Amino acid sequence: MLVSLKSKVVATIMKYKKLLFGILFFVPYSLEALPLRIVSFNCNWGIAWHGIRASIARMLKELNADIICLQEIPKKRHARYLAKKLGMHRKSTKWHTGGMAIIAKRTIQDFIVKDIPKLESNAFQNGVVAINIHNTWISCVHLTDLQYNISDVERIRELTYILDALYNKTKTSSGNIILAGDFNDAQEESAMSALLESQGFVDTHKNKPWQRGTWIPATTVPERIDRIYSKGPFIVKSGRVIDETNIPWLQRKQWITGADHRLIITELEMG
Repeated sequence: MLVSLKSKVVATIMKYKKLLFGILFFVPYSLEALPLRIVSFNCNWGIAWHGIRASIARMLKELNADIICLQEIPKKRHARYLAKKLGMHRKSTKWHTGGMAIIAKRTIQDFIVKDIPKLESNAFQNGVVAINIHNTWISCVHLTDLQYNISDVERIRELTYILDALYNKTKTSSGNIILAGDFNDAQEESAMSALLESQGFVDTHKNKPWQRGTWIPATTVPERIDRIYSKGPFIVKSGRVIDETNIPWLQRKQWITGADHRLIITELEMG
């Protein structure tokens, strides 16, 4: 019986050795220790309303994400509110760039916050916000809105600026990178997706049973413009598109989340 108990103790220690090592020696555990759950959500400014803000905070808390990438947040205080409610860390863009924020459970070791040069056909100012956690860079993305009818050349220039900012930090184009956000590109095969695939990025929801429309315009069929891409030794464990109208406690809310986008979530593991 003593031998059996000893074997169980050894097996438990081996199973959680990375986490135990981090606790014992006060070293933050690496991304290899646990799956990484990533959420992307375009709030569509609904978060400015107090009741909706509380609903979004509760929904995000129940999803128990490690990384939350948010787009279209009107004010810095709204991102601060969510980070405080969730007990997480935060980095945000300047608010003239459309309001993006990344909220993270783990300590942010480095970050990027900068403007993207304006596109020639666009008066909208976009930006970059990215964080580094244990040698993996996560960037929140919000490419120029479909209403501006930008060309593939302009979209590629905008995306390339984001990638160059990340590669400048990783010092290589082969580092671990996650892009999550509103890409405003409903085409399954486009110049943008071809560029990302050529550089080793994987569309974590492409050709998967959980693929569904994420943008919900009033007059057309939902389109998949919100996406999560990963680059590096990641394995996609699961992914969902969250339909908030199916969440029982949210069904009682008049405004639900106030957004015209559905939230997407992906769970990754290091391969």
